[in-house]
Amino acid sequence: MNYEDIPEVLTVEDLKKVLKIGTNKAYEIVNQVSFPKVKIGRQIRIPKRLFLQWLESQAFKDDENIRRFYPPRRVL
Repeated sequence: MNYEDIPEVLTVEDLKKVLKIGTNKAYEIVNQVSFPKVKIGRQIRIPKRLFLQWLESQAFKDDENIRRFYPPRRVL
């Protein structure tokens, strides 16, 4: 899915398609406190811009990813 194909406001179904995950995993993610969402009654909507920021931030949550992107500097 291209950036342009992602709707400006996603549903949980859209999230499943973008991340290529199942329903249970999608709701597990959406129910995280740190996940950006708007609840309208029982419906959940996810702003595209905030979702993409959240997704990018997840790459650096894991220490292994931090080391991979920012390896320790060698002192000469």
